[in-house]
Amino acid sequence: MLAIMSFFLIYMHLWGDGKM
Repeated sequence: MLAIMSFFLIYMHLWGDGKM
């Protein structure tokens, strides 16, 4: 479960940087 949360957080972080 931790791996999924970590992946999700990283994905959102990259997505946010891409949008900005």
